[in-house]
Amino acid sequence: METINVNQLTSGEGGIYLLAETPFSGFAIETFPDGRLLTQMSLMHGRLDGVTRRWHPNGQLESEKGYRNGVLRVEKQWQAGERRRERYWDEQARLVQETHFHNPADTVRYQVYEMNDDGKLVKVKTEETKRPDSGGEPQGAGDGNPDGDK
Repeated sequence: METINVNQLTSGEGGIYLLAETPFSGFAIETFPDGRLLTQMSLMHGRLDGVTRRWHPNGQLESEKGYRNGVLRVEKQWQAGERRRERYWDEQARLVQETHFHNPADTVRYQVYEMNDDGKLVKVKTEETKRPDSGGEPQGAGDGNPDGDK
């Protein structure tokens, strides 16, 4: 896949990213003044699709966002090298789960959102627990796959 500088893209109708008036497929990057990577976006047919990453000036990962056909499905955020928050959306772009990783790093709070067919929030389930062994994913946080498919 082609990699270009994000400044080469223009925004078309419906938020489509264009390169020379054509929907772009590939990676668009933005760098810090010293050339280190700031942002990397994955695009397919002009829409965000796949993982978009952003880094802090010190080189540590700041965030990852997973998109499917332009729709945000998962967002993960880090601070000082530690994961702090994860959020998941369904295929209608409705927030369905939010996970906060607190200091101390072994405490995790999950919030699961239940929506009715009209997209209105009907229930929030909150659970706070100790984080499983630091080498693994917290239970219930998912595998990072935007669709939840195995």
